[in-house]
Amino acid sequence: MAEVCLEAGASIYIADSAMITEDNLKAIGDDILFISRLPATYNECGRVIAEAVKKDSWDEVGAIAQTKPTAHRPATQYKTYETEVVLYGKTYRAVVVHSSAHDQRRQKRIDRQLEKDRHALEAKCTQMEKGEYFCQPDAEAAAEELRKMSTDCYQVRVSVQQFPERLK
Repeated sequence: MAEVCLEAGASIYIADSAMITEDNLKAIGDDILFISRLPATYNECGRVIAEAVKKDSWDEVGAIAQTKPTAHRPATQYKTYETEVVLYGKTYRAVVVHSSAHDQRRQKRIDRQLEKDRHALEAKCTQMEKGEYFCQPDAEAAAEELRKMSTDCYQVRVSVQQFPERLK
């Protein structure tokens, strides 16, 4: 930019997240302003997102799309949260952007995964329910295996019943 007579800081560069490395940040120094997405591989990324959610003090941006919303495709709403991150000993401004459309996509993915987990758990329960165990310890071990499949979303309750042995 100096070649076209712009002073340092007169421009802001848009950078791919691959630019966020220790060597690159040192190379651009303090005079070059930039905007980039912080890679999710950085602990600071998760920290500032968690902070934004916990504090719940968002700045509403609203819809920014130029296309008109429809009944089947409502306008995506945005909100932001501003804070700071420290990378390699230097403090940078960070903005967390929340998108309502991303929430909907993520919720659908979570719902699909929950449904998949439920079907797998039901199949395993059905399989083990049909099994015959010839001693109490084997039946208790199988029951414990099912109990361990409990999750935050699905609680497995198992009981062992003894049936009289039938003579052939």
